[in-house]
Amino acid sequence: PLAVGSESDPKGGGSDSPIDDIIHGIIPNDLSCFISVAAGTYSPSTTDERFPLPLQTNVTIFGEAGMDSVIIDAEQTGSVFSGVEKHDSHLWNLTITGGEAPSGGGVYILNSHVVIDSCRISDNSGTAKPRNTLPGWDYSFRGGGGIYFGADYWSVSSLNLIKSRIENNHSATYGGGVLCDTPGITIDEDSGNGNIL
Repeated sequence: PLAVGSESDPKGGGSDSPIDDIIHGIIPNDLSCFISVAAGTYSPSTTDERFPLPLQTNVTIFGEAGMDSVIIDAEQTGSVFSGVEKHDSHLWNLTITGGEAPSGGGVYILNSHVVIDSCRISDNSGTAKPRNTLPGWDYSFRGGGGIYFGADYWSVSSLNLIKSRIENNHSATYGGGVLCDTPGITIDEDSGNGNIL
């Protein structure tokens, strides 16, 4: 596995010399990869992270110390994670927080197949606002403070939420916690608390 830790050699990547930030672990990996993230807070101010972090096909991002100890904080600079046309992406044992974007402040998923396991998605914002287009409906705006999950008309998406907490997220339009614009979501042992539309 590729290792990420805040006190490390940025030219490394193995468990003996982890890289400093998550973005450098994700970007070069077009093939299957398991990225193991050490305990700590990963944000623009602490590790110089750039957001959104891209979800990649066949890549798992795993928090070694569990969701309470591995915190990915976008500090309101964009979505925390974004995946468009990606397959078999996994987020596991992470806190995903501080995201702010028109749609999917925490996680933006479009035309993708994603598993989110044992994660906390909290304190994220979806800022999209509807436009007055009467008569008719304006589909150009979306929402989803914690997660935006959708698919284009010709595509299919799937999202599997397992033992994850969606809490204290906000959306200016729809889906304070999760906005589903397409079928294909499975929620197993998930609880949503304090989300605001």
